[in-house]
Amino acid sequence: MSARFSKLEAVDLADDEDTEGEGGSGEDCQVALVLPEGVRKGGRGRRLVNKLRGRKRLGSWRWVVVAVVAFAIAVFVALMVARLASEPPSQATDNSDNNGELQAGAVATDSALCSEMSGEILRNGGSAVDAAITALLCVGAVHPESSGLGGGGFMVVYDGNGSAAAIDFRETAPAAATTDMFHSSPNLSTSGGLAVAVPGELRGMELAHRLYGRLKWIDLFQPVINLCRTGFNLSLHTEKAIELHKDAVREDKILTELFVVNGELKKEGDEVKRSRLADTLELIAIEGADVFYTGELSLNIINKVNETGGILTPEDLASYAANLKKPLSTEFNGYTLFTPPPPSGGPELLFPLNVLSLYTSSSSSLLPPPPPPPPPPLSPLMYHRMVEAFKFMFALRSQLGDTKCDDCDGDAVWSVVDNMTSINYAAYVKSQISDDTTHNVSYYRADYATPPSDHGTSHISVLGPDGMAVSVTS
Repeated sequence: MSARFSKLEAVDLADDEDTEGEGGSGEDCQVALVLPEGVRKGGRGRRLVNKLRGRKRLGSWRWVVVAVVAFAIAVFVALMVARLASEPPSQATDNSDNNGELQAGAVATDSALCSEMSGEILRNGGSAVDAAITALLCVGAVHPESSGLGGGGFMVVYDGNGSAAAIDFRETAPAAATTDMFHSSPNLSTSGGLAVAVPGELRGMELAHRLYGRLKWIDLFQPVINLCRTGFNLSLHTEKAIELHKDAVREDKILTELFVVNGELKKEGDEVKRSRLADTLELIAIEGADVFYTGELSLNIINKVNETGGILTPEDLASYAANLKKPLSTEFNGYTLFTPPPPSGGPELLFPLNVLSLYTSSSSSLLPPPPPPPPPPLSPLMYHRMVEAFKFMFALRSQLGDTKCDDCDGDAVWSVVDNMTSINYAAYVKSQISDDTTHNVSYYRADYATPPSDHGTSHISVLGPDGMAVSVTS
C-alpha cells in the first residue's frame, strides 16, 4: 500500500478493520505568515466580504492579498494583511451580515467546502486557530491523500498583538527506527507498516487550541463529523490520486469500500461517506487527543501498523509531544515574514527573499554604490534573479535536516540556518548572481543536478476579525 494513501486509514480505526497508518513523507513543509509593517495591534479589519467558496471578494479594506507561491520544494501560502482599522467588533459572537457573509476575516484552503466550514467557525465567534483546526479536520476528510490525523505539520500563529509563535507537530520516527533500515528495501520507506511514523496532527491541534482556542474542542469536530456521515462529492484532486494509486486502492478492503463502486474507481462528483472516520472523530471530540495516543484508539493503531511490518510501540505514541517554538523571521518590502524553524522548510523561504530584497533596497549599507533602478516586478530580469537565488537556496537546502535526532549534527544545521537568514550572507549571494549569465551546478555549490520532487501537503491560511492570523501546512 502506498504511504500517501495509508494516511487515509490512520483515522478510521474506531472500526476494527484491516488497515494501515501512515508515516512521514519526508518532504519539507512550507509555512509562511506575512504581516505588514504598522499593523494596528488588536485592531479589527474593515468589512471584508468573503464568500468562502474558494475565492475572495474584497470589501472596503485597502487590500488583502492571498499569494500562493510554488517552490519546487513544497507549497507555501503567504497571507498579506492590510493595515487594520481600529473600530471594535459590534458583536463578538456574530461575525456575519444579513447574507451570512463574513464582516471581517478570511479563510483559504484547497477545498471550497472546508473553507466555508472553517468560515462558519469564525462566524460563531471562534478564533482563527479554532477555524484552522476545523479546516484541518475537514481537509483530512475530503482530501485524505494530502492530509489527515496520521500525519503532521507546522503552524504559525500571529496573535494580533505583535507576537508570533510556531508549533512543530511533524511526525517523528519510532524509537526502534535506525538510519539504515530502508537501505536494502527502499520501497519500504513509502509502503507498509515500516513507513509509519508517530503521528503529530492531533497533538498539534491540541496545543494550538489550548493556547489560542475559544470554542469548545467538540464544537470544532462536529461539523466534520456531520460531513463524514452525510457524505460529500469526490474532488478532481482525489480522483487523480486514486487513479495514480489504483492498485493499492483495489488491494485494500476499506479503500475499495470508499473509492470503488461496481468495480469501477469513483470519479469527480461521486458521493463519498466516511462513517468510520466519523466514529473516530466523535471519540476524539468527546475524550480528547489522549484517546488517540494512550487510549482505545492507540492500541488499534499499533496493531494495524505492526501487522504490516511496523515497529510502533505504545511508548512511541504516549511520548509524542508537539513543540512550541520561536519562529524565524525576516523583513521584505515592509512586511514581517514568520516561518517555523527546522525541520520545516522555513529557512528555504526566507533565504531567496533576503536576496531579492537587496535588489529593491537602496539604503542598505551592505550594498555597493547605489545600483540602477530595479526592474519591474514581473520583468524577465527579475525572474532571472529569482531563479538564480533559488539555485543557491537548493544547494543550501541539501545541508539542512533535523536538529534533534541522535545521529544529526544539530549545530551544523543551525549554522546553515544562520547563513540562510542572514542579510550579510544574502548580500554575498547577490554578488554572485550575474544578470546576463547562468552557471553549472557546481557554481551554486549543489551536490546534485536536479532537486528532488516534493509534493503531497495541504495548506490552510486563516485571518480572524481580531487580527489573529494562522498559517498551517499539514
